[in-house]
Amino acid sequence: MTNLINIIMLILMFVFNLNPNLHEVSVGFSLQGSKLELTLDPVFVCYVDNLDWLNQLAGRSISGFAIGDLVVIKKTYKDNPLVLQHELNHVKQYQALGDYFFIAGLLGVNLEGYPYYVTGPLSKCNETMWKPPDWWPFRWHLIDLEVPIKR
Repeated sequence: MTNLINIIMLILMFVFNLNPNLHEVSVGFSLQGSKLELTLDPVFVCYVDNLDWLNQLAGRSISGFAIGDLVVIKKTYKDNPLVLQHELNHVKQYQALGDYFFIAGLLGVNLEGYPYYVTGPLSKCNETMWKPPDWWPFRWHLIDLEVPIKR
């Protein structure tokens, strides 16, 4: 479901000329028996003039947000690497948890970096956010293709 939202958001960003920039791409492949699995995870970053609509929803000032593999940051924070890192951490969380990302937050997984999320500093917030360990077995991908191979 989040993949669909992610794709719709990307299309809207291009339609409204918000110019999302390709920040990084992860490509993976594995050969299992008679099938080749290809995965693709492009991460896009888009800088916008304001997030007033989101500030009103949240009831506080928001500097950026991430949905799946898409990061949106207010232009005033474009030169702040900690804001970008915070949102890229959310991308990693999503890639590890997929649609369970929201459930994990409801179950108390520290997705935001509390207690520093509200009070700062953002560097401490980024350190305390949950991030998937290297051994994490699950990965969700924006594009996941299986190609049968004839032998």
